[in-house]
This record gives sequence, C-alpha cells and structure tokens, in this order.
Amino acid sequence: MINVPTSIKICVDSLINELTLLSHNKCQHFNCSQFVHNIVVLTVNLNSTTNMTFSNKTFKHVTHVIFDMDGLLLDTESLYAQAFKNILKKYNKTFKKEYQMEVMGTNTDVVSKYFVDTLQLPMSYQEFTAAKEVEMTLLLPSCIFMPDTEIHYRKAISLIAQSFNKMYTPKIMGKVVGTPETETCRIAIREMNLPLEIEQFRNIFVKLAHNNMNNVPLLTGYFL
Repeated sequence: MINVPTSIKICVDSLINELTLLSHNKCQHFNCSQFVHNIVVLTVNLNSTTNMTFSNKTFKHVTHVIFDMDGLLLDTESLYAQAFKNILKKYNKTFKKEYQMEVMGTNTDVVSKYFVDTLQLPMSYQEFTAAKEVEMTLLLPSCIFMPDTEIHYRKAISLIAQSFNKMYTPKIMGKVVGTPETETCRIAIREMNLPLEIEQFRNIFVKLAHNNMNNVPLLTGYFL
C-alpha cells in the first residue's frame, strides 16, 4: 500500500466535487477550467510519484489523460446542428440531418470542406470555420447535459442510507461510481457502516433503482 501525497488527495476530492455538481445538473456552479486544471495537476503528481504499488502490482507512470466532454457529458450535437442551420440560412440553403451525419465525429477542416463543397457555398473553408465558431460561441451557454441513469442509482442509495440515518456523501459517491453492482453494495455498506448483508442491500437497491428507470430521458435519435 502506498502513501498517497496530499496534493493528489486534494485533486481527487476536488474532481469528485465537480463531478457531483455535473451529476446534479448544477451547470452554473461547475468550473470547467478548474476541473481540467485539476486533471492536469493530478496527472503531473501521479507521474512524479515513484514506486506506486498495490498488492504487489507496479503501475507505470501516468503521462497522458484523455478527457472527453463534447458529446459525452454535454449534448453539443444539437448545437452544432443549429449553428449549421444558421449559417446555411444566410445563403438560402436548407439544413438536413443527413449533412450532420456525414460530418459527425470529424474534425473542423473536414466539416468546413464538406459544407462548402456539397452546398457550393460562396465562401472559403476558413470563412465557414470562422462563422461556425461565432455561432457556437453564442449557442454553447445554453448547452444541456446528456441524459444519464446515475441520478437514479444515487437516489436509491441515498434512500437506503436515510433509512438508517446515514449520509450518502460525495466522497462515497466517488468510490461507488462505475463499479459493478455487487461492489457498489459492498462499498456503500462499508463506507456508511450499514447493518445489512450485501444481498440484502442489493435487493433493496435494485428495486428502488429499477423502479425509476422509466423516468430516464432519451435524446432524439439523429436518424429519426
């Protein structure tokens, strides 16, 4: 077992708090710049930590962190569609969803070339890119989060915790998120010192969580 540096603990706690804000849809309180900064700091600190061993397993130094928000945490595709509509409207062109399907997941140069060439727009690729950036700057403040199921799992565990006068805190949430169901139950029981066996907790958890799944919203498919 290693002695985790204080700097890493602070970064992890901060990241958990920011992710909790996201999961609660409290976008106005979410500090994206600070979030990315903490990821960078965490990477640097992990990279400088030597002899990291857990249960006789040695881990390599962390050199890169891949973090994706566009289209993963945030529903930006609808904003891109609106941006394209606004640009094309100025040239009396009609936006079609099939256009977006052709460029989805590609880079800026490919997007600009596709629209300018396909619709024969009287502008350069660079001008289309600039116009898109202007539109996105105006639209991004209204961006919404992608639908998720985590809120229902969190609510189920919170209800169980409350029945025993316990608190399901952000720190515990951070340990639970992304774990298999049995491990979720084990962590919750241990961290909140609940007087339940894993199977007992699981039965209550599954019933509460699954009963709420019908309330999970869905995004409109782009093929519809």
